[in-house]
Amino acid sequence: MLKKIRGQGLVVILAVMVLLALMCVALFSLEVGMASDIGIQYPVLPACDYNAVPQQVIDSAVEMAAELVGDSQAKLQEIVDQLLATYLEAQNRDVIVVFNSGGWGWNIAHATSGWGTILDGIKSELESQGYNAAVMNYRRTSNGFLGITREFFEAATRYPHKAKDLAVRIEFLTANIPELKVIIAGESTGTVISDKTMDI
Repeated sequence: MLKKIRGQGLVVILAVMVLLALMCVALFSLEVGMASDIGIQYPVLPACDYNAVPQQVIDSAVEMAAELVGDSQAKLQEIVDQLLATYLEAQNRDVIVVFNSGGWGWNIAHATSGWGTILDGIKSELESQGYNAAVMNYRRTSNGFLGITREFFEAATRYPHKAKDLAVRIEFLTANIPELKVIIAGESTGTVISDKTMDI
């Protein structure tokens, strides 16, 4: 009987160790959310033409990206490109609406029941009031098992990294386009992140 209890205890300890190892891998390699799908109809960010961006904005993008990814040079360039692409999309706009989907966080607005028409309505209402508006989807998770694992552990801690990521992206836009107004919309878990982003 004592051997059976010890054996079960060993299995439990091993299972806990594996779970902790997975959690550490997921938390310490959290993917940085992607501000993609600009203007609902585009599936990816447009290519960034660095010649169209002032040097101080490029420097700001590098600084903000480093805050998000630390020493990872490959990730740094990816985030700089994303920040500059969002800057180019937003630079001649009065208002940007950022949509943060629910679920695992990889859906775009039109793939999220009802949200395509809601965001179209928000944009139309803003434009009827004389504002030049655009919609950006905040796609915070990649498809697949690793993305789901990371999202699971991020949700368990109430999304501190994803909220910071979105807040830094919005701060970058508003710091470099001071007159820009930003509306953050979210569905389900996206509202949790949106709320924390606004607090930041």
